[in-house]
Amino acid sequence: MKPGASEHEIAQLRHDLLTPINHILGFTEIQIEEAQEAGLIESVPVLMQINAGGRSLLAIVKDEFDPSDLARLSQRIESEARPALGLARKLTGQLQMSASQSMTGELDLVASALENLLSLSQQMLKR
Repeated sequence: MKPGASEHEIAQLRHDLLTPINHILGFTEIQIEEAQEAGLIESVPVLMQINAGGRSLLAIVKDEFDPSDLARLSQRIESEARPALGLARKLTGQLQMSASQSMTGELDLVASALENLLSLSQQMLKR
């Protein structure tokens, strides 16, 4: 972020990062419940890993946000978001074969939120 960035710009960046993280957390919590109810027990540990990645991302943005070092913040976000995105895509493929369409759609939303977060992480470096 450019030196002298306003408090509003900093707050907006934080908000922009937190929005997809909150989507990741919300959707995975719903999916964990749905998987348990639908008897898709093998999906629960993977969903919990994705959710844990979301919680780590939340902690990074809340605790480590430093507008003067966006490169480090971007690296930290990428190091958590990429593995979670890989898990979401892999689980989506597995669920498509098991005919769980509602969970597949929600996992697509999780993957989209992770992709959005990764994109924002790269855009941060240009500010």
